[in-house]
Amino acid sequence: MTALVAVVALAAAGALVLGLLRGGRLEERHALAWLGAAAAVCAAAAVPPLRDGLGDLLAGDAAVALLALATAALAALTLLAFAALTRVTRQARILAQRLALLEERVAAQSPPVPREDAGAPPRPVEDLTAR
Repeated sequence: MTALVAVVALAAAGALVLGLLRGGRLEERHALAWLGAAAAVCAAAAVPPLRDGLGDLLAGDAAVALLALATAALAALTLLAFAALTRVTRQARILAQRLALLEERVAAQSPPVPREDAGAPPRPVEDLTAR
């Protein structure tokens, strides 16, 4: 019974991951990690010799062993997600700093517009990204 519940729960999690992947809310590399973890836990739950061997190895009970395996898989995937989040946050901070420097450079190069030219069309701004 425990194996059936684990297989159904992990199949539902796999369907959720596939739905997020198709909707563009999850990258392929993260989806593969989630599906791999779900498949590993599902295989451990579905194959009785593997489930019983894992139970003997970890805690003596197959249900506790499957729970420990699923928890370890979720912890590893959460760690990977936080590593990706850290990388993206670092990139966003660097881009914000570069933008501030470019805005400062543009402001220093363009003189203030006199009041009599206030209605004139703006001058084209030099493309600073080409350098």
